[in-house]
Amino acid sequence: MIFDSSCGIIEIQSGQISGNPGLWTHGPVPPDLVDISGTIKTGDGTGICAMVLASGQFTFSCNPPGVFSLTGLPRENDSTVKRQIYADGFFPKIDTLTGTTDEAVVMTRSGACPSYNTPYTPGVFPDSAGERINISGTILLQDTQTPICAMTLANGMVNSCLPATVQAVTP
Repeated sequence: MIFDSSCGIIEIQSGQISGNPGLWTHGPVPPDLVDISGTIKTGDGTGICAMVLASGQFTFSCNPPGVFSLTGLPRENDSTVKRQIYADGFFPKIDTLTGTTDEAVVMTRSGACPSYNTPYTPGVFPDSAGERINISGTILLQDTQTPICAMTLANGMVNSCLPATVQAVTP
């Protein structure tokens, strides 16, 4: 990585600085990037489809089930990367990593979680195949008309809401 400041050129390779770092005036030197990958499994080794978040990036471990990879992740100020894994029917798994990892993560089943979703009948629109579809709505507190803020996910697009309106466009 080469930075050209108004005072000279600074080169960073494998965390080593060359050039004239005494003239660097543009804040802290950028940290090394981290790659994380691996598998997400049940206790008996079955792959789990989950959402993996780290350093503002996300991926899904669904194709094939259980396999994930995120590359080029920036570190936090304390030189770590926080990895968060969420899967339906399992407790969240949050780990603080100190560097590049490639490991198997075993998730713990959450047991009998209550159903927070009111039963509904999904719409079926076969003529819309291959077309863009607008999705919108309001997220309400269970069995009330009180709007809440939540994260929504549609076709790989994440949308957060303030206060509670959801709008997503899926390809």
